[in-house]
Amino acid sequence: MSKNKAFTLIELLLVVALISILTAIGVVYYTGTTVKARDNKRKADLELIRSALEMYRSENNEYPATASYSTDISSYLPNGVPTEAIGTRPGYTYIVAAGNQSYCLEVCLEKDAANSTCTPLNNTCSSSGVGNSFTGANP
Repeated sequence: MSKNKAFTLIELLLVVALISILTAIGVVYYTGTTVKARDNKRKADLELIRSALEMYRSENNEYPATASYSTDISSYLPNGVPTEAIGTRPGYTYIVAAGNQSYCLEVCLEKDAANSTCTPLNNTCSSSGVGNSFTGANP
């Protein structure tokens, strides 16, 4: 008697189910990783803008006006001023205050946009140099 050497239907279904589960886990992990990477890029861009604002202030003894800040600091950024927006939310928000002697700079992160916690600035930042906002003042 010869035995038939083939996979049974149950074995094939188990393999397909296992591959589907592993694929689903991979897709979820990849999506989370790409969101985190884009948010880290936004935070790095925020620091670049902050550095350019400080260089501008050191040469001009004041921060640039809100309306013209991207033009004023573009010479300090070799690749230009980053602009990033998520859906209908603003990208990098810059507001100058106190006669151009202080400012707030903020960016909405993608992880915040998903749960609606990121809102545009109202002339104040929520924290100083932490997370997705930064405040600065001319000493």
